[in-house]
Amino acid sequence: MRKSTICLLLASIIFVSRTAFGECEKCSPIKLGATLPLSGKLAFLGTQERDAFLMAVQDINKEGGVSGRKIEIIVEDNQGEAKSAVTGVNKLLNVDNVDVILSAFTHITQAIKDLVARKEKLLIYASSNNSIAESNTRFFKDYVSAEESGAIIARAVGLSGRKRAYLLRELSDACIDFHRSFRSVAKENGISIVGTEEYNPGELDFRTILLKLKSSNPDSIVCCTWRDAHIIMKQMDEMGMLDIPTFHIVAPFLPEADTPAVRALYEKNDAISTWYGFVETSRDPIQLEFMKDFKARYGYLPRADAGFAYDDIRILAKALNTCVSENAVDQNCLTKALLQTEHVGVSGKLKFNRSGLSLRETLLMKVENGQWKELSR
Repeated sequence: MRKSTICLLLASIIFVSRTAFGECEKCSPIKLGATLPLSGKLAFLGTQERDAFLMAVQDINKEGGVSGRKIEIIVEDNQGEAKSAVTGVNKLLNVDNVDVILSAFTHITQAIKDLVARKEKLLIYASSNNSIAESNTRFFKDYVSAEESGAIIARAVGLSGRKRAYLLRELSDACIDFHRSFRSVAKENGISIVGTEEYNPGELDFRTILLKLKSSNPDSIVCCTWRDAHIIMKQMDEMGMLDIPTFHIVAPFLPEADTPAVRALYEKNDAISTWYGFVETSRDPIQLEFMKDFKARYGYLPRADAGFAYDDIRILAKALNTCVSENAVDQNCLTKALLQTEHVGVSGKLKFNRSGLSLRETLLMKVENGQWKELSR
């Protein structure tokens, strides 16, 4: 009797232990799909996000998975092209049968959103475009806010004592939103707008624009020029205009815009930029641990986008814990769970408003001694 009782007890302990550690050998994995630029000119960003997705999936599975099931992520290379993204997402939805789609960049997400909507799947995307999330209750945006950036930059200009701002922007919806928000808050801070100049993305010669700008005698330039900021700063230097401070929305975005030589121009100009997630000189313990772990796994330091990507898989795992049965994911439950998310992760606090737009802190930074450092606000 004693031996039988002990055997039954041991069997119960083994069963409970397996359940506690999330073992579910008969259950299929929960599949997530991502469309990212792993080749082409945008690969510098796509590879960061892919590696962060993989890192989060590995960590979650090591911790026991989601309700006893492992997570699997399938990443399709869209080469930065909308047509390739559509092909890849069709495969993810109809062949791989993924439960969630993750995406980055406005032109990519615009191209795939209807495919995701028809399948009634959840979408999380990294883009400055708000309207995609606002168009569908299952779409969530986790990225920097152009409107908030405009308001924060307006306050920064006001605190610097500048009163005559010239607005310089590429033709894009995000830049229009950025400067509209800037105008609203600038007025409250007694800042006059002395001129506005727009240009098509891909412009290489800004000298005529800069001469026109200089003739308006501004004491500050507010730039939404993330693709071309490094060109503009170099040409301002050539024209002796670096004495006019510049204020940027995510200026050092592209790799060629963040070289030591360009950083020196930002420092000489006393330029200020909004940013997101974390800066390279962060002293936050969670961010330091993430950067250390990421570099150990992949051999390079992560940028802020990798932090956002890691957090997105983490919040999905939390939501899935309450929304998955043995072989199905309840998409309505998943949507509601994400709307109730309050997560403190690698890139700070994350929650969504009713429209599925992330509410994250926008940072301010500038170059000091060759490094980007966060400014207190």
